[in-house]
Amino acid sequence: MTFPAPQTSSSIDPVAQTERQIWRSDPGASMARTAADRQSCSTIDAQGRELCIRTRPASQEEKRQASASTRAVSNDLVPWCADKPNGTDYMNRFEACLKSVGSADLIFLSSDKDDPPLGVATFYFEQRIKTYPNRVRAAVTLPSSTSSSS
Repeated sequence: MTFPAPQTSSSIDPVAQTERQIWRSDPGASMARTAADRQSCSTIDAQGRELCIRTRPASQEEKRQASASTRAVSNDLVPWCADKPNGTDYMNRFEACLKSVGSADLIFLSSDKDDPPLGVATFYFEQRIKTYPNRVRAAVTLPSSTSSSS
């Protein structure tokens, strides 16, 4: 068997990456995407307070919203992800940017169940993935949030 001589150069740029829009047909085991308004609560502490989290898939409205609330971080795992619109997912050969994975409300409850919550914080989730394990880079992804209290 004879193999051709190796190429000394190639027309393929090994560094250039083109982000392409992708569609997820099966959300898999992601609780925020599969559970409609699923709520989980902590045990009640000595003062009768309780902390609950309610997760849900991204609504059509959340998917349409502009990603202005997403803050780019200087050492972001997937730097180009912050500029992509919500409701769409993108990937290239080595990275993935999943927008509008879902959202969650963090609910602070008092001992009196008839009282309104002490506070509610809403978080919108995105997921950024490196698809190759041999490159190490620090990653911080800050969720956007809104909060209110009574």
